[in-house]
Amino acid sequence: MNFKANLNHEAWNGIDWTPRAGAAFPAKDSPVFKIGRTSGHTAGQLHDIDASVTIDYKQHGLVKGKLCVVRSGEPNAFASCGDSGALVLNGHAEAVGMVTAVAKGSVASRAAYASPFAPIVENIKEILEQNGGEKVEVEFL
Repeated sequence: MNFKANLNHEAWNGIDWTPRAGAAFPAKDSPVFKIGRTSGHTAGQLHDIDASVTIDYKQHGLVKGKLCVVRSGEPNAFASCGDSGALVLNGHAEAVGMVTAVAKGSVASRAAYASPFAPIVENIKEILEQNGGEKVEVEFL
């Protein structure tokens, strides 16, 4: 993986920041970025886009699901506690995921888990249609 260890605005110049209408499906091994509340700008790579993961949330117990695994291309972790909810963007500034959890342990210390963004958008669409009664169109790029 070839990522810059120090992301600043100049490192993001190759990204097309044109706003998109929708989300993109995650692609395995693609480079991704995020701006988190705790860890700021980080870069990584989608290592797995359909991993079966069990997360132990202290207040809610064990939660199982299919998540994306993002590995950092930097010496530090892709995400830290407090980054949950940050959008994971591909090189076209399209949302492909949302940070859900960080991996613990020496082997996984630079990895994070992200919920694929498409099901999140679909869920929002369903809720809007239920509450508003109108059909909502969502385009995935």
